[in-house]
Amino acid sequence: MTDIYHININTLRTRIREYNPYAHKAMGNTHGQLKSSRFEAALHNSIEQSLRSQDVAPRPVFSQLYLDKQQGHVRQPGPETIDVKPNIKELEAAPRDRHSSASSTSGYRGNPPVQEQPSVDQSYEDEEKEDPPGSPQQPYRFPTPPEGACQTPGYCQAGKDIRLTSLREVKLTLPEGFVLVGAKSPNLPDNILVAAVDARFLPNPKTNLALLGFSGNCIGCGEQGFRYFTEFSAHINMRLTTQPKKQKHLKYYIVRNNLGLLVRGPLVPWKVVSPEVRKRGFPMAPQVVSPLLSAGEKMLAGAASSQAAQGAQQATISYHANRVPASLLAAQQQHPSPQPRPSTIKYGGGSPPLPNGPSPSDGSAQPPKKRHKGWGPGRPDTMSNLNLVMPPHPAMQAESVFIQPGLLNICCTKPVVLACHGNLPYLHGNVNDVVVSTLLVDCYKPVQMPPKLLEGLGLTNAPPLSVETMALLTVQYLVQLGNEKVPLREEFDAILLQARQESAIKDKNMQQHAQFLSVAPAQLPWLAKVAASASNGLVRIVNAQASLAEGISETLQMICMPQPYTRYPSFVVVIHVSRHRGTEFCVLVTGVHQARVVAESMLSASDCFKEISYEIITGKFNLLTSHFKEPNTAMSVPVKKHGAHVPGNSELDKLLDDFVGTMTGEVMVPYHGQELYRVRDDVAKDMLPDKNPDVTTDHQELHPVQIAVAMKILSQVCAIADSGTQSLDLGRFSKVDILVMVPPSNILYNQTVERLKQSGVLVDLGMETASTVDQKVDQYVMKCDSVAENQAKFESFVKHVRQHPYTLHVLIQDQAHVDVNRHSAGNMGLADRNINCKDFADAPNLLTLQVSASPFSLQTQKSRVTPHNEVFWPSNIKQNPNVPPEDTVYFGVSDYCRTADWSNHMPALRSDDSFEQMSTSLLAKYPKLHSMVIRTYILVRHYSAALMTIAGVPGAQEMTTTETLNMLQDIVNAPLTSASGQGSMLLLRVPSIQLAMVAYDKLHSVRDKLGLQYRFDVILSSANTDLTLEEYFLKRMQAWRGELDNPEGKSSWVPRTYCDLDGLPCILILCGKDPLGETMPRSLKYCDLRLVNHGHVTRASLEQEISLGCRYISRDVVNEPITVCDMSDEDSQSDSEMDNEEGELQIDTDRPRSNSSDVQQTSPGFSGNQARHYNGSVSDPTRKTPSENVGRSSPDSAQDSGKESQGNSAPETSPQQPRASVTSLQGMVENSIDMIYGKDTEKNSNSHDNGEDEDADLPNEPSEQREAPMASVKSSVSKDNVPTTSTSSLGQPKPSASRIAGSSLLPVTIIVSKTAYDILRPDPQGKQRHISLQPHPDVGWICPLRPMLLGEVTNEVQSAYYRQWTEPLQHHMDTDNKGENNLPVFHPRRLLLSGPPQVGKTGAYLQFLRVLFRMLIRLLEVEVYNEEEINMDHESPAVSLVFNENQTTHLTAKWPDYEFVRSMPFDANLHEGKYKSCSPVYAGVEKKDDSPAVNTDSRRPTMSIMLSKFSAHNSFHHCEHCHHYMESVAPQQSRESSLYSFTFPSAVYGEEVRLHFIIPQTQEKHFVFSKQGHHLESLRLPSLDDVGHNDIKTPIFTPTCSRQEHGLLNLYHAMEGGRHTHIVVVKQCEMALYQKFWPNHIILVLPVVCNDAGIGAARFLVKELAYYNLELERNRQEELGVRRQDVWPYVIIMDDSLVMWNVQDSAQEDKKTQNISLKSIIQHLEATPKITHFSMLGARQWSGKSAVDVSMQPFSRCHLHSFIMLNVDATQNVQYDQNRYNCEDVDFNMRISSGNGLLCRFNRFSFMKKAIHVGGGMDFPMKTKVANANTQNITTRQFVAAPDSEDLVPLVAPPQFLLEKYLAHESKALFPMAVDNQLTPVLAIDCYLNLGAQISVAYMSSRPHSVNPDTDCRFSGLLLYLCDSFVMADFLKKFNFVPGATLCVICPDRNTLRRQIVRLELEDQWRFRLRDEFQTANTAEDKPLYFLTGQHIARLK
Repeated sequence: MTDIYHININTLRTRIREYNPYAHKAMGNTHGQLKSSRFEAALHNSIEQSLRSQDVAPRPVFSQLYLDKQQGHVRQPGPETIDVKPNIKELEAAPRDRHSSASSTSGYRGNPPVQEQPSVDQSYEDEEKEDPPGSPQQPYRFPTPPEGACQTPGYCQAGKDIRLTSLREVKLTLPEGFVLVGAKSPNLPDNILVAAVDARFLPNPKTNLALLGFSGNCIGCGEQGFRYFTEFSAHINMRLTTQPKKQKHLKYYIVRNNLGLLVRGPLVPWKVVSPEVRKRGFPMAPQVVSPLLSAGEKMLAGAASSQAAQGAQQATISYHANRVPASLLAAQQQHPSPQPRPSTIKYGGGSPPLPNGPSPSDGSAQPPKKRHKGWGPGRPDTMSNLNLVMPPHPAMQAESVFIQPGLLNICCTKPVVLACHGNLPYLHGNVNDVVVSTLLVDCYKPVQMPPKLLEGLGLTNAPPLSVETMALLTVQYLVQLGNEKVPLREEFDAILLQARQESAIKDKNMQQHAQFLSVAPAQLPWLAKVAASASNGLVRIVNAQASLAEGISETLQMICMPQPYTRYPSFVVVIHVSRHRGTEFCVLVTGVHQARVVAESMLSASDCFKEISYEIITGKFNLLTSHFKEPNTAMSVPVKKHGAHVPGNSELDKLLDDFVGTMTGEVMVPYHGQELYRVRDDVAKDMLPDKNPDVTTDHQELHPVQIAVAMKILSQVCAIADSGTQSLDLGRFSKVDILVMVPPSNILYNQTVERLKQSGVLVDLGMETASTVDQKVDQYVMKCDSVAENQAKFESFVKHVRQHPYTLHVLIQDQAHVDVNRHSAGNMGLADRNINCKDFADAPNLLTLQVSASPFSLQTQKSRVTPHNEVFWPSNIKQNPNVPPEDTVYFGVSDYCRTADWSNHMPALRSDDSFEQMSTSLLAKYPKLHSMVIRTYILVRHYSAALMTIAGVPGAQEMTTTETLNMLQDIVNAPLTSASGQGSMLLLRVPSIQLAMVAYDKLHSVRDKLGLQYRFDVILSSANTDLTLEEYFLKRMQAWRGELDNPEGKSSWVPRTYCDLDGLPCILILCGKDPLGETMPRSLKYCDLRLVNHGHVTRASLEQEISLGCRYISRDVVNEPITVCDMSDEDSQSDSEMDNEEGELQIDTDRPRSNSSDVQQTSPGFSGNQARHYNGSVSDPTRKTPSENVGRSSPDSAQDSGKESQGNSAPETSPQQPRASVTSLQGMVENSIDMIYGKDTEKNSNSHDNGEDEDADLPNEPSEQREAPMASVKSSVSKDNVPTTSTSSLGQPKPSASRIAGSSLLPVTIIVSKTAYDILRPDPQGKQRHISLQPHPDVGWICPLRPMLLGEVTNEVQSAYYRQWTEPLQHHMDTDNKGENNLPVFHPRRLLLSGPPQVGKTGAYLQFLRVLFRMLIRLLEVEVYNEEEINMDHESPAVSLVFNENQTTHLTAKWPDYEFVRSMPFDANLHEGKYKSCSPVYAGVEKKDDSPAVNTDSRRPTMSIMLSKFSAHNSFHHCEHCHHYMESVAPQQSRESSLYSFTFPSAVYGEEVRLHFIIPQTQEKHFVFSKQGHHLESLRLPSLDDVGHNDIKTPIFTPTCSRQEHGLLNLYHAMEGGRHTHIVVVKQCEMALYQKFWPNHIILVLPVVCNDAGIGAARFLVKELAYYNLELERNRQEELGVRRQDVWPYVIIMDDSLVMWNVQDSAQEDKKTQNISLKSIIQHLEATPKITHFSMLGARQWSGKSAVDVSMQPFSRCHLHSFIMLNVDATQNVQYDQNRYNCEDVDFNMRISSGNGLLCRFNRFSFMKKAIHVGGGMDFPMKTKVANANTQNITTRQFVAAPDSEDLVPLVAPPQFLLEKYLAHESKALFPMAVDNQLTPVLAIDCYLNLGAQISVAYMSSRPHSVNPDTDCRFSGLLLYLCDSFVMADFLKKFNFVPGATLCVICPDRNTLRRQIVRLELEDQWRFRLRDEFQTANTAEDKPLYFLTGQHIARLK
């Protein structure tokens, strides 16, 4: 049988190899490279067992591989047999021996055959074996994916997401026998790929055995039947670089937790044995939980594991952030193993030793070995019978680190393990002495970013950094940190980004050399050592050969037993390079300072306070007291002189007690005396000063910048209302209700209540009266806490919101950054519950305004505030030239940071080096105490010693620092120089309330013992307590305010805010986590922040602390420019330079840099009188402060008026920002400046009312009317840009010169800890590092690969940066704010106001409430021009003829009589007020007043008028009646608008002029189209007798320019909803804008040549088009049987600013004016008898000061403008001047009148013109075509120059525009004899040009049969403007000129000019000189106009 067996075995083996020599590669093995010997051994054992089987039907050979062993058929190995793993080389070398040995053993002593144990899958053993050094690594070639397959990691090739994070909530259905398994991919280290795998091919939980092979399904696309793991790994895009193995990459089970979510479960129990353990036979350790798991997953894993770790001594690792809590071990201990284990032995370092010889393993955990080695009959199943000491954790020996006892005491700190790359080993032993931090772990993770973001970062061609490169960068970064600085993640992120940017391959030829850009793994250790050599031993490199555990153990051994003459390292970098596991490394922070800071930064604020409280309660604080009682301790080293003996704590107490004995009932003099002068206690107690007027409460003044910000908020509210989303309908509200919500701070609450009361807003809003506001003001302010009173206020507000839908409720959340937590039980997240309540927040009548100085937590990817609704405080201020310069400037956080580099003065921000050195030494001695406890004890000790020194106690000076002594000496001695006992304040920040109480008790006790209890007060303040003063100091403050002047001598006044403490000498101990925005008094002089040891450093926490010192200071204090709030535009560069010249002082760099520890007692950064003033010395009462010299209030109360929270002074905005229009915020701010200062601010307006409003400006209305916006105002500035304007900085009430506490004009001296100082101090390039920190504790970075915020950026850029790169953390209230596509859901009615701390935000939002209410009232009003008529002193010809025949009939007629009007002479005088600045027309009648009207005010007067139901509206108007008129056609219609061309001949613009019509489909009924091709033929016109399809016959043309939003083009209500034809005439460059805002209007597009033309071109082309269309309609209708003369010949040309129309009924007695619709007026005009005989019909402009008596003058023959009904047939020979920009209507009226045309004005009808300060006319900025030319001082005189002159500066403006501007302003030089001389006007032939208001113009027409006025006057000048052939020499000789009269001939070119001189024979009567020839300032290609001037000479007789 044996021989047969051998034959069968050998034969079968040979046949298998012959059939397929590589069969072992496809026999169910997923990795396909199993060595032949191992396969043969497994096959041999299986075949042998099959042959030996006694079964009738033997089982298949391969079905028995890796099956579970049957316990009942296993022979227990005896103790004599040893399970030793065979050597594979031996198996390959001697297969026969191995075979015979196996067979002989199996048949030993005739034992019956037994069923062999199944073979185990041992491929995982080889994968852990490292290749020998130097062996080449074979890269795995991944199969090519199918074409079109998805290759994104985390998705299968079908494109389905298979990441665990995406499938947590997905419910999956698995086939029977399948389980979910998590696979790890190196491309996604942060995610787990989920797969469905057949459980048979996974290890059995009991035996850890599994079948060879693989069977799995894809849960993404559902594809099934993957039989090879190689194929499956390719399908799920694992993209491995090594051979795919299921044992290596299938890591975890995926299970569901109690919430039903898929989470990572226990590890898949693959048997993983290290080579060392394999050699020694160390048993396989059961499953343990990785320390890098999250707490929840570890709890799940611990519960699922049946073999949880047990030990006699187990301790938890100190994981403070994202680490294992202590509860995990407790959970693990709830599942003890069935067998007890011996006690753990603590080994000195590294791993515990192994016993000699092999170690048998547990049968349940160890699979059976191969048959040829056998199992002894007596082998035990468990380890209970072994006398073996195991490590506490059943982990692998090579992957664990034992922490020995006493490590904390040896290292003087807890070493911090910074996890970097790779898995950290398991820590056991005394793990409480080690801290594991994930500070830098995210920096090394690969990041998948879209190509667009990579391109923006400059990483398009940049390869990812290798692990080795990042390790070297880590070493270099640690070297740069040195011995004091602490690693910051943001800094290291910037280093990695810069490194990757520098490695970008920009040249394609370099791609082949890209492999040399990385570091080889073998080179990493020695390269790291080279890099660390520059640290002088501070950074050390440990090269771990086996694993990271070995390196960490070696490091701990090294720091516990340091070598002599070796520097103690601060950082140790442990590097382990493995061919299979890659490069792993971590950093051990061992420096005392760095490790403590990193460890304490992992504690939250609440945990920190708990630990401090525990140390105080348990008495550990007393260790410090006992330490100082020891003689000659380390802390007894003197502070200043390290050689002298310094008394200990007991000696100091003895000195203090001895000094108390010398007092004998006396105290130090309270104030106004000598320094050490003593008085009796009762005398000092009765010393009270008189009333001090300097401490009287200052009136809160509103300042221009606050008004500007209020207007910006209001403008954004208007933008919300006008956005078209119908989120806010301002037209429905008539009242405003408010509620201000502040953080739970009593001081801030009282401060807000006081400011709300002083502002008078409640009275202005009509919510309270002046008598009740004091009692009810607190109802409008609530603290955001759970107190019933505050909750009742909020519930009342909610109820009011629901019950009053027509009241706009404004909820203001001040300091919105304080509480951003999600709502939970208790006081957490109350703000979230209040403002984010869905039912409440969605109310359409609620507006939410969040105010913050640290808005970073509200600017994330999931922010609820849209970026368009953010309002930023202006960045910089530059003085308005018309506003007196401010004497104060804002000094903010960035300014304090910059002072750290001052070289000529002591910085305002500094650190105390002596204090830091003393703290460091004591921190090393007491590593178990929190640093804040130690630092507080030392600082209080220093304060005590300083007070003793000031009181004259000898020997105490050496136990304090210079900084502390100088501060306290200034505070204590300041009242001695004041007659009223005023002094300064020192603010001491102690975040912990327990430590604050300790400091308060100690300082209070020392002060009283020294007799200083009446010199200064010690105050303890917190957020939830009110201020409490000692009785003596309370009476002193009451005496200052005159409260004790009553007969009783008592007062109930108590300080409620910190500002009430102004002038009180005190030490204010402020406790609490962070400041909450309380305003500090002006007497604050020092701010001690040394105890604010920011462990977890964020930008918000740092800036909130520094904000305590932010204030307004004197401009001349700081010797460098400090500017805030720049709101000027790009054209104000010269103004800024002038401001800098006035405000800058040069820095004296000759002095060396001052040492921060050697602070002089005098000024901290200032000199001279300012230094003495700063230190509290008496000022000269006769010397006036700068504020008094200016004569207006200083900006100090602006901080009292609402300056909270944070911010930096940012640089001025980009010069590429568009200029703001006049109706933007610039005009609003300048109006507000006029209101405050009562000055007229001149502004150059861009807007003209269709050309007639030259130099028009803001209305000259009362200031209170100009503050509020106009109806439906919306800022024309883009939402992406902040409008720019110019204003002054904040002003505040000026302090008296006699004030001792005058530090309000100086920056506060701020002393911070060394850690904070290193962060706040700018880098060598001047860039501030702190702005790149994590913005807020509740906000995290999205990815480490991001740009850094370097330097100061604009607020807009900063907001966009945080919105792109930050996200809220899990407990943030915005975490769940996501809608479709995971995009944030913006609240439509929520705004965010952000600005620097203490800058005036409270006053700004209170002013916003005021102007909001005014705007709601004024939404029903409109500003219309209300100009007084001019030239009414003439005896009008029309008036004189009224009393002729037919008088009665004419006065009562509704329509004019043609014959009567024709008999009236034309009144050429200009009566409308808008012509006030134009030249009067000479009519042959002398004025009674010889002095002409001169325009003294450029602003046209306006008046507020209520809108009527017949008003015209702009694009902001929305109502349910006219929405179809405004909006586009329905979407179901096939076409919306079509573009049609219309061509007609024109001699002016060439042969033909092509216009374009944009006609909506709904408006095509007004046109005639061809039947073929649908071409436009004509505009339909009705006949004289036919009304037509419209309600009016006349088509309306409205020329408009740059008023697409503000133009009143909505005539629906004005036409009473009737049908009409309305055509909007626009320029081609503005076509798209008008089509966007008016999609349902007919738009007539002018040719391109008219883009730079004026209003004259538009009117010219409209008239030409109308006449040509009239001819076409006559031809068309003549074919239909209509006579040509019966076609309607009229068109209406109307301005886009007409808002309302009125009628005055002369039949009524009161003769009141009533509103009437435009439709009614047009219908009335169309019904005029003999209408075809009139040339023009029109109405007059409304004026509240009109002198026209409608009853006596119902009709007039005079000028018509703005609204004309033109007869194009009667005026076909009279044209508009297409070149004109201004006064084209006057010129056209004079031409019609001289041509005997009939103009008739209906005086009963009037129109109102709205004051629109946007667009309307054409204006050009005065820019030159010459590069680098100065455009600042260009005047109108430079608009013309001599031809070919060097003085000619070509300008970018049309020639005609320059000519008109020049004549309007400089004609006095051309016609000097006509100035103010009405009897000798200037003769203008065939034209009217504006020559200025002081020169009269006489119009004469040269046309045949023209009608000219009869005049015998002599003219003082002759103006020939582009005269044509009708002007002849004989015609000119008819006129008489005074001697010396001036001639001006204007021609298009020089040749024409000379020909005209000759043709008109002008040289006979006029003398010309060559120097009198001029041209407009244009280049030759612009075709300038030329003109020649001459002087009249006497005729020859």
